[in-house]
Amino acid sequence: NAGELVSTEDGGAHWSRIGSISVEQLQGVYFKDAQNGWVVGTKGTLLKTTNSGSSWSQVAISGLLSQDLHAISANGDVIVVSGKNLLLRSEDAGVTWTAKSFEDTTLNFQDVAVDTDGTTWAAGTKDDVWSKIYKFEVAVEPPPVVIPPVVVPTDFGEASSGDLIKTKCTTGAGVNDPCKAIYFLSEDGKRHAFPNEKVYFTWYLNFNGIVEVSASFMSSRTLGKNVTYHPGTKMVKFQTSPSVYVVEKGGVLRAIGSEQVAAELYGPTWNKQIDDISDAFFGNYTFGAKVSLVSEYNPQSTEASVDNLNANF
Repeated sequence: NAGELVSTEDGGAHWSRIGSISVEQLQGVYFKDAQNGWVVGTKGTLLKTTNSGSSWSQVAISGLLSQDLHAISANGDVIVVSGKNLLLRSEDAGVTWTAKSFEDTTLNFQDVAVDTDGTTWAAGTKDDVWSKIYKFEVAVEPPPVVIPPVVVPTDFGEASSGDLIKTKCTTGAGVNDPCKAIYFLSEDGKRHAFPNEKVYFTWYLNFNGIVEVSASFMSSRTLGKNVTYHPGTKMVKFQTSPSVYVVEKGGVLRAIGSEQVAAELYGPTWNKQIDDISDAFFGNYTFGAKVSLVSEYNPQSTEASVDNLNANF
C-alpha cells in the first residue's frame, strides 16, 4: 500500500523496509538481475530501477495512461504487464514496449504468465463476471499480392512483339531456303534466330502459331542475338570442350563442379540430358560462377524464372 517497498536478500527469511517509492498501490514486481527491475501499480504506475532499487523512474509507453496495472511476468527477454483493459509487452528485456488496448471492452487482466518459448497467457474477467483467458499470438501478414504488369504486344505491322515469324515461301522452295528459318520478334523489333531445333524446343512445344511475313518486312527487322537455351531445361557443352554447364537467364553458363552435383541436380540419367553446342555459337553465351554445391543452383526455379523469350534478352 501507498508505494511501500520491502526487500529480502536471504530467500525471504528476513525482510527490510526500503520505503515509499510511489503514492500509488504497488501490485507486481520483477527483477531481471541484481540491478534492473520493474514494479507496477495503480493509475498507470510502471517504475524501473537500474541500481538495485536505490532510485526509480516512470517508464513512458505509448498507450499507457492511467490504467491500473495488476501484474508483471517475464521469461528471458520477454516481459508482460497486465492491467485494466490493457496488456504491455516487451521482447527486448524492457528496452522497448508495445501496448495492446482493450478500451472498447470491459476486460480486467489480473495476471499474466510467460512460457520459455515466449508464449504469453493473460487471465482476467469481463464485466467482473465472466472469466477470460487470452493467449498472445503473432499476427502473420499475408504476402503481398503481386500483379504482373500487362505486357501489350508492340504492333510492327505484319507481326507483333512476341510472335514467331518466318518469310512466306514461294512454290518449290527447298528445305534449305532462307524462308524456312524461324525467328523470334522481340519487344525492340529485332528478330532473333534459333540456332537449331534443340534450342527451339526448350522454348516451344511445336511449330503452331508461326506468323508468315513478307520478305520486305523480314529484311526491315534488324537481326538481333541468337536465341540461347531456356534456363534450367538442359545441361550443355561445347563440342571441343569436356566441361558441362547449366544455363541461367540471359544465356549465362555455369560449369558443373562434379558428376555428383550433376546427378543430384538432374538425376541418375544426367549424362543423357546434355546437348552439344557447336563452337560456332560460343559467342552467344557468357559465363558465370561454377556450381560446386547443389544448393547453388535449382533447375526448376531457374526454368520458372523465365517464362518468355523477351525476358531472356
